[in-house]
Amino acid sequence: GTTPEGIHLGAMAGTLDLIQRCFCGIEILPDRLWIKPKLLKPFRSIAFKIKYKDHWLFLVFSPEQLRITLEEGPSNSIEIGINDQVVRLRKDEAKEYRLVNFGEVR
Repeated sequence: GTTPEGIHLGAMAGTLDLIQRCFCGIEILPDRLWIKPKLLKPFRSIAFKIKYKDHWLFLVFSPEQLRITLEEGPSNSIEIGINDQVVRLRKDEAKEYRLVNFGEVR
C-alpha cells in the first residue's frame, strides 16, 4: 500500500544489490574490487557499468564467461580480483574469463 504506482524504489535497489553482490559476486574490500561470480544457468547474461575509484568498468556476465572492460578513469590501468586471482585491466582493453561450474573462473 505504500506505492500505488507499482514500483517501490527500495525494492528495486534491493533487487540490484542482490544481482550485483550475490549472483555477480561483486565485493568492494579495502585492497581492491573483487568479483566472485555465482551466476545461475537460467540467466542468459547480465551487463552493467559500475564506478570503482573513479574508474568506469563495463561488466558482462553469462554462465560461461565474464567479460570486463575498463572504459575510463584517472589511470590507464587498475588491478581487480577475479575469484582468488589478481588481474590488471588496461583502459579500453576487454578481458574475458571462462566460467565453469556456474561461477568458478578458469
